[in-house]
Amino acid sequence: MKKLLSMVFIMALIMSLGTIARAPAAVGGSGFEYATVINVPDDHPTIQEAIDAAGAGDAMIVVAEGDYEGFLVLDKADLRIVSTEGATVTSATSVPINRGEIGEALVMAAVNDSENILVEGIDFDGAAITGEEAVVGIAYVDSTGSILDLTVENMAGTDVGVGVAMIGNGGGEVTGATIIDNKVGMFFYDNPVVEARYNTIEDNTLFGALNQGTAPVDALYNYWGSEWGPFHPEDNATGTGNPVSDNVDFKPWASGPRFAITVEGPGEHNIDAKAEADTVVLIEVEDQASGLVQATNEGEAIIETRCSIVDLTDSPAPDASPPGFWQSLNMYIQVGVKSTGQVSSVRIELYYGSELATQAQQFYRLLWLDKDAGQWKEVEGESGVETFAEPDSDGYLGYMYVVLTEETTPDVSYLNDGEWGGFAGPTDPPQLGCAIATAAYGTDTAHQLHILREFRDTVLLPDRLGAGFVSFYYRTSPPLARLIRNHDILRTAVRTGLVDPMVAILHRTHHLWSEED
Repeated sequence: MKKLLSMVFIMALIMSLGTIARAPAAVGGSGFEYATVINVPDDHPTIQEAIDAAGAGDAMIVVAEGDYEGFLVLDKADLRIVSTEGATVTSATSVPINRGEIGEALVMAAVNDSENILVEGIDFDGAAITGEEAVVGIAYVDSTGSILDLTVENMAGTDVGVGVAMIGNGGGEVTGATIIDNKVGMFFYDNPVVEARYNTIEDNTLFGALNQGTAPVDALYNYWGSEWGPFHPEDNATGTGNPVSDNVDFKPWASGPRFAITVEGPGEHNIDAKAEADTVVLIEVEDQASGLVQATNEGEAIIETRCSIVDLTDSPAPDASPPGFWQSLNMYIQVGVKSTGQVSSVRIELYYGSELATQAQQFYRLLWLDKDAGQWKEVEGESGVETFAEPDSDGYLGYMYVVLTEETTPDVSYLNDGEWGGFAGPTDPPQLGCAIATAAYGTDTAHQLHILREFRDTVLLPDRLGAGFVSFYYRTSPPLARLIRNHDILRTAVRTGLVDPMVAILHRTHHLWSEED
């Protein structure tokens, strides 16, 4: 009777788990296509003329390598001004800002009363502007949009010198920028909604960030010129980086400058940032994707892929919970990948040294931060850890890794702004009734688990077929348990449709198989 029960139980469980394994994974990601593409200087000799030619907007202006005059964007929408080849703005236009300490100012890129204006990859250098009272690199006034992957430097008017100003009704993101050698790196006024992250902000003489509004500004994960973070007299008095004012949220900060590199062409690219952030990123790029910028080289389209990596001092979400019984290794990074081609896969490796080399290394994993759920989660796809018998040439004893594709969760679109953390998983081997049932119930102390463990010990393990199944289950159940644990609907379905009925059957047949009989 026990052997028959063992066989029936195994067949039912295998069939049920096969159904779970075929559950679909979430896939996301979308892009924005512009109606018009304007090339500077091929179509128009200046950026300003290209902006004027764009009409109300809905255009992408691609700026080739070279020096250019400043420009003004007024009353437009859905406009992207971008360079992939080293364009630099070296002069400015007089603009009446008249907000706070900034009145009439020479502004290199002024965006007024506009929506969804992206400025990307263009450098702004104010070194040639001397003797002026007020100089501003980029100013968004009552406008929304993004400032991405560019440099703003040497803004030093006799009274006012500001790298990036976000003022009034609107706001947006400042990401991947290098803001250096200005009087004030970033200036905020009249409470715009701003997210300024993963920037290098250093050697600004007065403030790295000055907020003269009353609403806090999100300035997390930036490098402020020191591994000790920015100076604030109350919130970080020991910081030796650029000063920040009140109402600037700056914790956690990056331990060093953002590592960024651009590679060309399709194929495999190995980005080695071990010296900067204990990280290696391997990227597989295919042909161009529609709606993205295509860099040109003597008239031929080329693919450019930019990878950025930031080493964070603390958890990017201190209140986020890891999977049950997991422990943080206090290693956190942010990885970004953008490409004019199609990124088909990305492998991220986070290396660790002897201070983390313990007997539990086999349970180390690189987890992703699900910001919406406020949880650290395992990748639904390929992940694991590689350990070394001896330290490698850089002194590392192993690395945690994940591989993202269009089919994993998260997929490659998570690399727009995703954070990763090194964690040590539970060191106890998975047990029948613990791995999948624990995921279904959300705890390993649920009373339903006791009878599952009793059935394992009493019926399965003494039988050769049952013992083989238990061994197979130990090896294969963790991925299914992770899938169940990370999806609330699936967890409920498994609990009510599989585990609860199984427990009920075992209770009803207890007299047939228990040791008591």
